[in-house]
Amino acid sequence: MIKLDDFIKHYNLYHSSGEDIDFIWKIFLFTLKDIERQYKIVFEIITSNPKLWLKLAIDADEVFEKENLLIAEYQPCEEYPFYRIYCYRYNEKGALSKEAFLPYINNDLETIKTSNLYYRYNDIKINAQYNLWEEKLSKRFSGLINLSNGRIDNTKIENTIIIDRQPNGCIVCGKKATGYISTIIMQEKAIFIIAHTCYEHQELAQEHPSFLHFLSKLFQLGIDFSTLNMQNKIEQKIINLISYELQRELGCGLIKSPVYSKDKDEYTVTFKRDTGVIIILRLHTLMDYAYMVNKPNGKQFQRIDSAPDHKDIQFFPDHLHKTFTKKGKKHDVESSYTVGFPLLDVPSIQKMINKLEIEDRLV
Repeated sequence: MIKLDDFIKHYNLYHSSGEDIDFIWKIFLFTLKDIERQYKIVFEIITSNPKLWLKLAIDADEVFEKENLLIAEYQPCEEYPFYRIYCYRYNEKGALSKEAFLPYINNDLETIKTSNLYYRYNDIKINAQYNLWEEKLSKRFSGLINLSNGRIDNTKIENTIIIDRQPNGCIVCGKKATGYISTIIMQEKAIFIIAHTCYEHQELAQEHPSFLHFLSKLFQLGIDFSTLNMQNKIEQKIINLISYELQRELGCGLIKSPVYSKDKDEYTVTFKRDTGVIIILRLHTLMDYAYMVNKPNGKQFQRIDSAPDHKDIQFFPDHLHKTFTKKGKKHDVESSYTVGFPLLDVPSIQKMINKLEIEDRLV
């Protein structure tokens, strides 16, 4: 079963209605399509919070009991051909008894055997609809999945949530998607959230601190994001934190204190490894940065930056210069999948360092 409580806590959904919570799950669940479950068209989601389950039960299509579980069932529709069943285990120690729910849901809580549900959840028509839905979205998400995998492989992002809306992708209006918007939430774990949008709503979303703020306001979900610190500009106190943490994580020393250029409004921080490898960070904002790894003699080896000068790469503008060629020759570049915050991008910086030290036999 998928646990709901951490999700509710992480996104501060305590004040959202059951219908709103289910709406968010519907557009998130494609990300969890490969999770092991008993029936392909059923996502079982469990909570230990009786108030939360009651909220979901009030808005559910059907409420019933099975095998010591209270079930709030939300049924498939054309756009989302799968069941969401929200479960509460009432017989656990400290749990609220099932009788306590009856006055609120006006339901006798009919007991349904698992064997009876077998036929409902193995419905041939709905399973066929689900297979087509999954195939269609897999094709549509191929680019976002590649970007998500790249972020997971090259940064400290551990999980990705891809959001999509039927019929044609734009999370806001469902019209044909022409691009995507994304945000990163850094709490206990870094989570990358990305969504398809049409051009109109992509532009509109840029007026908000993050896509989550935009989504909450647009659909009036009542999600409180006031505790999220959305910041683009890298300030002095953040530079000091970055300097301290990178010395520890990259095994290097700070050979030049952070230098601030008033003209460029950016910081430059220089580190050095025992092997002589030099690491230079140029930090302006989360969208304007560069990580340079140089040989002990100062010659450039590799660089990651966000300069908008390689528009042919797949995920513009963040890119890796794999080699440096003479002026006028084709640049050897590829998407770096980095996000512009060094503490998240440590794996990419470490890869450049490792490649140099191995190739030049510095270790």
